[in-house]
Amino acid sequence: MAVLAGLVTALLACGGAEESGTGPEGPGGNRPPSGDLQTVTLFFPGTGELLVKEERRLPKGTPEEQIRAIVQALLEGPEAPEARPVLPGDTTVGGVYLGTAEVVYLDLHRTGNKPPPPMGSLQETLMIYSLVNSVVLNVQGVERLSLLWNGTQQESLAGHLSNGGPLEPRPQLAR
Repeated sequence: MAVLAGLVTALLACGGAEESGTGPEGPGGNRPPSGDLQTVTLFFPGTGELLVKEERRLPKGTPEEQIRAIVQALLEGPEAPEARPVLPGDTTVGGVYLGTAEVVYLDLHRTGNKPPPPMGSLQETLMIYSLVNSVVLNVQGVERLSLLWNGTQQESLAGHLSNGGPLEPRPQLAR
C-alpha cells in the first residue's frame, strides 16, 4: 500500500494529479465557488441493509471543490431519521487528488491519526459505498474512487471489504 501512497506523491510532483488544499484564494488555491448551487444525491448508511438517499444543494466548482463539498456534507451527517452518520465526527478530508483514468483519490483523516473505527462487514460496506456512490455518481468525469486513510491506502478499512484499488459505485445498494 505504500506503493500507492508513493504513486500519489509522484503524481502530485509531476502534475499528473491535482491536490485540493486550502490556499489564500480558497480550496485548491482556486477562486472560491461562485455561489451557484447544484443538487446532488448523497448516500448515507441506513438503519437496515441499504444506503439512504438524500438530496442536498451544494456549491458548484471544480471537481475537487465538488468532491470536498460532498464529503463534508456526508461527514456532517444525514437529515433523515432512518439514516446514520458515515464516519465518526473527528473524521476530516485530508486531500482530494485527481488521478488519471477517471480515478479520484480521497484521503480521510481522524484526529491523532486514529485508524478507521471498528465495524462489521455490513457497516464497512455501507460506509465505503456511501462515499463512493456520493462522489462518483455526482461528479462528472469521475468513474472510480480510491480511498486513502491517513495518507495511505489500506487493503481493508475494517477487515471485511477489499479496499486495495479504485472502487466503482454500487447504486443497487441504495433504496
